[in-house]
Amino acid sequence: MVGDKLVVAGGQNAKQLVGQTEVFDGSSWRDAANMPTPREHLAAASDGTYMYAVGGRFLSADKNSAAFERFDPQAGTWTKLVDMPTPRGSYGAAFIDGRIVAVGGEEPTQVLGVAEMYDVANAKWSTLPPLPTPRHAEAVAAVGNTVYCIGGANRPTHEGPVATVEALDFV
Repeated sequence: MVGDKLVVAGGQNAKQLVGQTEVFDGSSWRDAANMPTPREHLAAASDGTYMYAVGGRFLSADKNSAAFERFDPQAGTWTKLVDMPTPRGSYGAAFIDGRIVAVGGEEPTQVLGVAEMYDVANAKWSTLPPLPTPRHAEAVAAVGNTVYCIGGANRPTHEGPVATVEALDFV
């Protein structure tokens, strides 16, 4: 969700990357500009005005992306931003207090505990302490001053379900 709009971008269809972006305003869908870097298994977060598309992969866990882009649903346009430090796919991200926090991820032979943060005002990435439990395919959400990392898997290819919730506090 970006404000009162649902934004859907990227993915794959018949083993082909899709760069399509669609916006739903509650009553109808409209097409918008394609993503600059088509990919799947990406994470997305919103500050209420924009949607930020972070990382992802190019149809394989050994082809992860560090791409970072911002979508403006009012204008229907994309802006490329500075790439994130660690290319990865199958992970989560959330927006909290002017920052985008990206956690976890998957490579062909391992899952990641990497946590990185983008400061929107300063246009700069920084590294956070790693997750205690490396994981991918998790749900990530911000509530109050805390980013929660929920579930996921602790081995590649969705094996090893994780039944824990970990919190990153930003007080």
